[in-house]
Amino acid sequence: TATPTTTPAATETAAPTPEQQTYVVQAGDTLFAIAERFAPAGRDATSFADSIARANNIADASTIQIGDELIIPAE
Repeated sequence: TATPTTTPAATETAAPTPEQQTYVVQAGDTLFAIAERFAPAGRDATSFADSIARANNIADASTIQIGDELIIPAE
């Protein structure tokens, strides 16, 4: 005898989120300036700078150096 099976109800899937990207620190960059450049629309640069710092385990924003490769979160 066949065992009855249930088909799960269709669910909406979330739209794919943009992939995180990386950025190499250039002369004159600050974490805030990088955040201003990459912050998603409607997101303030200060909170996005905090997100970048967390993604890169940066405790002190003044410690970034030329050539550092930073993860820019996709949020």
